[in-house]
Amino acid sequence: MGNWATSSYDRSKLRTSDLLTGYFKTFAKYTKDKRWTTVAKRSQIAVKKLSARHKTGLFPDFIYATGSGIKLKAVKPYAIESGTDNQYGYNACRVPWRLAQTYKMSKDAVTKRALTKQLTFFNKKKKVTAVYTLGGKAVNQYVNTAFTAPVNFGARTLKKTTLKTKTAKQLPKSIEKKNYYSATIQVLTALQ
Repeated sequence: MGNWATSSYDRSKLRTSDLLTGYFKTFAKYTKDKRWTTVAKRSQIAVKKLSARHKTGLFPDFIYATGSGIKLKAVKPYAIESGTDNQYGYNACRVPWRLAQTYKMSKDAVTKRALTKQLTFFNKKKKVTAVYTLGGKAVNQYVNTAFTAPVNFGARTLKKTTLKTKTAKQLPKSIEKKNYYSATIQVLTALQ
């Protein structure tokens, strides 16, 4: 979560969009610090377990993760940041992008399975909307680029043509000027 997380309770909090397994492996290689390899391995365990929790493969914004075996415990709404802490919300919307980044870097099977599962869920939807329950129910009916761009990037990465085309039509033709978060995600996923 950050260098402020010093208690065991705070250290157990996991923002699922921070599971940057591919980058952790790169950090290990660059720094020659084996702790990054451990972080990468444990992150991969978390990805595998999170993906297996629901048919949709969706991850919540936050979860509690403890122990070397990565025991996962659900959080309640507002336990950490917002009412979507336990849903696929404005933090977890980055997960397809993170999984796609990792897959591009390492081509590992765990990441591909987790990303494929999420993309299969989104491909069944008429459009990608903002915020979902982990069971797949849309919380809102509006679209938001922060949700669409990562799914589009994942679809491009795994060559899921139908989903790539569908989500590309949802993306704005120009960068949003009044929503820095969505605009930033759109730009970053477009550059990869």
